[in-house]
Amino acid sequence: MAGCTGTDGRTVTDVAVLLTAMTGVDANDPATQGAAALVGVDFTQFLSVEAAQTLRVGIVVYSEEDIENVLDGFGLRGDKSESAEGLRQVYRAGNDAQREIGQHFRRHGIGGG
Repeated sequence: MAGCTGTDGRTVTDVAVLLTAMTGVDANDPATQGAAALVGVDFTQFLSVEAAQTLRVGIVVYSEEDIENVLDGFGLRGDKSESAEGLRQVYRAGNDAQREIGQHFRRHGIGGG
C-alpha cells in the first residue's frame, strides 16, 4: 500500500483486513523492520462507527484561480487552446467528484460540518 496510489478497498473495513494480512517483515526490505511489532495485529479491532462520526474530512476543491495557477506552470494561463480547456475540464470534473464525496460523507454522518 505505501508508496502506491489507487483504491485498496471499497470500504474502510476492506482496507483494515488488507492491512492485517499484509503487515509483516521482509528480511530483504529494511523499510519493513519497523513493522515487526504490528505482525499479527487485527486492524479491524480499531474500527468504530462512533469514531468515524467524529472525523473531520477535508475535501480539496480548486478555485478557478487555482486552476489558472496550475495552467500557468505549463505556460497556459489564459490559453483558450483545446489542450488548456481540456485541463480546465479535468480539474472541474475533479471538483465535482470531490463535492460528491463530501456529500456521501455527510449522508453517512461522517465528517461533521
